[in-house]
Amino acid sequence: MEKLAAVQAELSQKEEKWRLSSLKRHAEQSKLEAILRAAQENNEKLKKKADFLELTLLSQQKSMDKDRVRKIQDQLNERNRAIDQQMSRKDVHAAAAQRATFDETFESQMNALDSKIKRLGR
Repeated sequence: MEKLAAVQAELSQKEEKWRLSSLKRHAEQSKLEAILRAAQENNEKLKKKADFLELTLLSQQKSMDKDRVRKIQDQLNERNRAIDQQMSRKDVHAAAAQRATFDETFESQMNALDSKIKRLGR
């Protein structure tokens, strides 16, 4: 009877530990999915904005002389290279999810779950 009680206690401890681990994994996955959604939405908005600006530029180019058009195109190409370098250094979309409050909240939740898992593991 005592053995059965010990096995049941161990089983309930393992179930609690598994539940907390599952909760932690789910929270991490939700965080990554939220970052991905934000990045995708921002990407779509930026593409629309870029398309609109390109159309605006094309319509403006039709009314400009060729030297001015060439000069503007050179400036745009230079600006695009600068933006590409900036994006390669740090993904702007991912930075949106790196707010101090978000990180602090997420970190405290993960630490609390870790401490509960460690207590159950003893």
